[in-house]
Amino acid sequence: MTVSVWISGVANGEPSLGRDDPNNGDCVDSELSELAQEMEDHELAVWTQCVDAVAALPGNPLDAVIDRSGPVPLVALRAVDRGDFNRVIGLGVRQPARPEDLERIRSFYQGHQQRNFWVEVTPLSRPSEMPEWLTAHAMDSEGPPQTFKMWRRVENPPEMPREIEVRRLGSDDAEALIAVNIAAWGAWSTPVSMASWFGATVGSAEVKHYGVFDGERLVATGALFIRDSLGWLGFDATHPRYQGRKLRQAISSVRMEDAAGRGCQIVHAESTVRPSRRAIGDGWHLLYEKRNYASVPVGAEAAVTGGGATDRDGADDTPANHPKRRSRR
Repeated sequence: MTVSVWISGVANGEPSLGRDDPNNGDCVDSELSELAQEMEDHELAVWTQCVDAVAALPGNPLDAVIDRSGPVPLVALRAVDRGDFNRVIGLGVRQPARPEDLERIRSFYQGHQQRNFWVEVTPLSRPSEMPEWLTAHAMDSEGPPQTFKMWRRVENPPEMPREIEVRRLGSDDAEALIAVNIAAWGAWSTPVSMASWFGATVGSAEVKHYGVFDGERLVATGALFIRDSLGWLGFDATHPRYQGRKLRQAISSVRMEDAAGRGCQIVHAESTVRPSRRAIGDGWHLLYEKRNYASVPVGAEAAVTGGGATDRDGADDTPANHPKRRSRR
């Protein structure tokens, strides 16, 4: 892929796939569209990898399942039953969706006793009737937060504050990383422990985790997933007492340097908050907005806070989905 041509879809000074017609067609720059498809593929691969990692833990503590028999893999954390974990990613992006695909999705989640799941619709999703089909299946796009897909070139990463040291984490840091995520996400009061979700990929060869310490205490974390020359930034978490100190900015800077060292030109991330002016000035571009169609109103979901890709600290305008995913940039 050639990075230099991706900016040809500029709108309001930034590359964007936003458009009124959800059936992408030829109205969007082809190279920008290719980048978006690659990112959706990568988002799906990352999410599936996370669920696979949880399922491989002794006893499968979150009762994770994956069905790869259809056009896109379907995943569920049956112990959680929450839409922003039970995500359908990439439907209609590489090939047009069919009505029977929606029947299969509903059957999968019903068969696993999951009331809550989301189907994500992007500007690339085809056919244009997909939103109507979802509505006909009693899927609601008004309840769940929408998702903003962002990307950035890896060169010129955010300036790293000199006083902050970012370390690369390993298996020995898993318990500390879990504790930071649970504190940052407010996940200490959930019906089931989310420790296995936050810690399942720590120490794996495919995923790199990073952290900032105050003395010997880990206080901020973030992860980097790389595949096919794309880097995914997520699982950002900062302990509430340490927010607003540019710790995420420092972690993101190191992740971009490492991504570049492994051949990546682009990193991407997702958030339920539109990127701020500071983030845009720092090199991030908003590519498009997803609409999430939920099976039931979000308020009816199980009370599990957060899912992994981003944290809720709005003080640092640096990444942190996918969950996905409630950070401010």
